[in-house]
Amino acid sequence: MAKERIGDANVIRKNTAFASDVFQYLNDPSSLEAKQNILSLLSATQKSYQYKNILLLDKNKKIKLALNKYDYDLNKVHYNVINEATKKNDVVFSDFYRDEKTEGVHLSMAMPIVRFQKNNTINLGTVLIVIDPNIRLYPAIKLWPVPSETGRHCWCIVMATT
Repeated sequence: MAKERIGDANVIRKNTAFASDVFQYLNDPSSLEAKQNILSLLSATQKSYQYKNILLLDKNKKIKLALNKYDYDLNKVHYNVINEATKKNDVVFSDFYRDEKTEGVHLSMAMPIVRFQKNNTINLGTVLIVIDPNIRLYPAIKLWPVPSETGRHCWCIVMATT
């Protein structure tokens, strides 16, 4: 499952047209074409892979766009995963965490959005994907036909086989 999620993220992260639209939108939020292009790709990704929410943040970690209402503050988990993704210039997963306001358990995936200019890499911001494990992960674990004293064995099998 981790490889599949990283593949989903790389569709966004390695898309140079998306990075150009993000660059344009962050520099000119009135650019409706750039905003529509961004929302179109993020929305298609969310619907295809059943993510809870996808957010675009600028390089200062300020939410610029969110597919679903996002009225709570980014917490320490998000800051850590965003910082790590930016530092590694790669897709990074958070650990499971409980949202303080909704009490829901989630995990997140962050990926930096960069633009290449000549010999420089410019960090534009981050896409943060919020994953609800109730949608795909927990059902997969419950259906796994391997007896186990803990769900950890099933989790390892699910992660290795998907």
